[in-house]
Amino acid sequence: MNLPTRIKREIVACLILMLSVQSLSLCPTALAQRRLAAGEDVPEFSAADLTGRTFNYNHGSNRVLMVAFISAQQERSARAAADIEQVIGGLPAEVNSLDVVVVVDDPNRSCFQAVKDGAAKKFHMVLDADFKLWGKFGIIAMPTVILGGANDKVLWVKAGHEYAFASLLRANLNRALGIAQEIDPNEAGKVEAVAND
Repeated sequence: MNLPTRIKREIVACLILMLSVQSLSLCPTALAQRRLAAGEDVPEFSAADLTGRTFNYNHGSNRVLMVAFISAQQERSARAAADIEQVIGGLPAEVNSLDVVVVVDDPNRSCFQAVKDGAAKKFHMVLDADFKLWGKFGIIAMPTVILGGANDKVLWVKAGHEYAFASLLRANLNRALGIAQEIDPNEAGKVEAVAND
């Protein structure tokens, strides 16, 4: 079988591309550059929310920042959104040093009722159709929540949704805001087995 030269070049180009993507995925350094970890600087950014207000996050603001990356296409994202809304709604009214940015892929299918109703002023719903913020924060899984402390450092990162999501978020958010709590944030998601005689 004699293939035209153009088709041969395209096949070779595809093979080279596949090999380079595979080698990149096997390189731990490349993977590490794609994710934020606790202790790193929270990236500065500016984004217009769905109400037209511009939200700016700059270092030195002494504010706690929670950024949640949610997909309207996922059931896990919907459960995470409900938990986030419950945790934020349960904060004391005097908490004013918190900004919550929710990055969505489809604003018409938002899981956040408080945002739709305009009841939560702490929320800034941002549409990121070009995935620029996703790339800036190194997001590779949905939902993902990143919590930055008042010192502009990443305090906690949680990718995915599980049974302990709400308790972990509440404990780490309380820690970031300086709200007294009886539980260690690192212990919030642990389950103890009880012997039943």
